[in-house]
Amino acid sequence: MSLRLNGILICLITVAVTFGCDDDRVNDLIAGINKCRANETQPCECPDGRDGMQICVEEGAAWEECFCNAVIVENCSPEPEICDNIDNDCDGFTDDNAVDIITWYQDRDGDGFGSDLSVKSCQPYATFTVTKSGDCDDNNNLIFPGNTEICDSVDNNCDGMVDDGFQLKWYKDEDGDGFGTSDFITGCNPDAGSSFTALEENDCDDTSSAIHPNAIEAECDGIDNNCDGKTDPQTYFDGTSGICWQKTPLETTMTLQAARAYCRDLDIGEATGWSLPGIDELRLLIRDCPVNAMGGFCPVTSVSDATVDTTLCSACSVGGGRGMGGCFWPEDLQGSCDDVYLSTSETPFDQAEEFWGLNYVDASIERLSNRRGLVRCMRYPAMPGG
Repeated sequence: MSLRLNGILICLITVAVTFGCDDDRVNDLIAGINKCRANETQPCECPDGRDGMQICVEEGAAWEECFCNAVIVENCSPEPEICDNIDNDCDGFTDDNAVDIITWYQDRDGDGFGSDLSVKSCQPYATFTVTKSGDCDDNNNLIFPGNTEICDSVDNNCDGMVDDGFQLKWYKDEDGDGFGTSDFITGCNPDAGSSFTALEENDCDDTSSAIHPNAIEAECDGIDNNCDGKTDPQTYFDGTSGICWQKTPLETTMTLQAARAYCRDLDIGEATGWSLPGIDELRLLIRDCPVNAMGGFCPVTSVSDATVDTTLCSACSVGGGRGMGGCFWPEDLQGSCDDVYLSTSETPFDQAEEFWGLNYVDASIERLSNRRGLVRCMRYPAMPGG
């Protein structure tokens, strides 16, 4: 049996008589011959006998139909050939070698840009549909010239560079809380195997994952949990004594009984377990008046006996402290020191309902009998959130 394929006479001869040569076997052989490789071209014969061209669009597929543009025109006056589907130059072909012929590039992914494979024709043909080339990956419609470069280790805009102009700062994050120090490296991706993994900085303690700019500020721990430069918004933590103090006390005075109840019921944030301090704790708050500070010459304590010599407790200059309003307490404490602060410590003298008090305006220690005073509550020992 024989047939004509692309202008070539092919004879199909069985190799062995035992296999025979029926139409199905011949058709199988023809199908194999018709398979093509992507982007290949080959000459073909048009129906009127002229030469044409076939293009292979897909690997292993059949060849496209023969591309022919021949029309016989009678009584033709030769003119320059242009793309108008007319045989202008009277050579029997329409639009061949037209002065305005278009170069069409193959755009397999449909992103508007083609690969370097092209055909010249007045009309698009098969997948040759665009007039712009330079697509460096014609199987991905997210990759083409002029596309926005993103950080993905791919040349998105086909400029020959990967992730160019798209360098991120990766900050050193030792504690893995998502915030780093000011140390950084640049790159599209974090440095594998290193601690330069955070895209945000300003971690004020990169040894603790509980401390970072997004953390909730805790009370009574003396720590800047959220890295805003402040600690304990409503409390003051004395790192020397381990006592947590109410930062801003009430501006009104109270009786001792009312003061005890007030501190017992106090709830600041998640910090509970407050109480009225004793004279020892009040003395631990004294600053800039060493004689009356705990450990100074003043012998008054919560366990003083009747022989205690209060003359050794000399007051300091009024308003000479470092605190707000000249109070002799830490700068971070707020409130007034215009009156004495109550304590739970009874005096050792034979006086009913007499307790020690401390006036921070001059750091003087006083004996209080049935009188009202200011109140600053404490937690001891300080346990954040408990």
